[in-house]
Amino acid sequence: MNSGSRTEKSSRKSSSVLGKRDRAILDDVVHYRLITNDWVLARHLTGAKPNAAVKVTGRLCRDGWLEGHSFTRRKRYFTAGTRLVKQRGLPLARTRPLGTQSLAMRIAVLRYCLSGEKGSSASERVTLSSQDEMRVAFPWLPPAILHKANVLSGDETHRTWRMLRVDLGGRPDHVVRKCVGDLTPLAECPEFPQLLAERRFIYVFLTASRHKKRTIEQALADRPWPSGIHFQIGLVCELAELIATS
Repeated sequence: MNSGSRTEKSSRKSSSVLGKRDRAILDDVVHYRLITNDWVLARHLTGAKPNAAVKVTGRLCRDGWLEGHSFTRRKRYFTAGTRLVKQRGLPLARTRPLGTQSLAMRIAVLRYCLSGEKGSSASERVTLSSQDEMRVAFPWLPPAILHKANVLSGDETHRTWRMLRVDLGGRPDHVVRKCVGDLTPLAECPEFPQLLAERRFIYVFLTASRHKKRTIEQALADRPWPSGIHFQIGLVCELAELIATS
């Protein structure tokens, strides 16, 4: 074997070696369907300069683990690369750009998870919950609820559940009707009123502006709601640009 072939083989072997941090980043891509450099910086490179995240995601893209796509005029997001989908047995479609609405929803969930931490330790991070985690926490949940964007917090004996709804630009009354649709299956669950009484269920709207936040608040005030229900409305600035392109 000549020296050129040895060098090429060595390079391929080196690029296939993933460190613990790399594997954690790839786990996030599989779980959330996408990540951003902001996410990598906050979750995996605490205290580093922003350029550090760019270098990490750039290397993972070059090695085929991630695939980069345009996000806004100045940002990119990353889906699974061809190498990752082969390793995890995922469909090849997971490497492609997301549609506008799917992208907006998933970016909003990422932003909520990051902004909700407020300096928390790694063990207190706000993380999108899997269907299995929701089943364990609340075995009585209807199957349709498991497909929502759900976040659990607290310990195993006292779970608080947040259901997320991303505003994709509809009229405030339309957004609130979506909320009614989300809650309707829960109204038939005898365990749900107790969860409300203990203030362990929070319905979270994620919207693009303070003006829209106020109009959703008004639309919520115009409807009757089950006793004990608690609403929160968070702002995700990226939604304004994403929705404008739809």
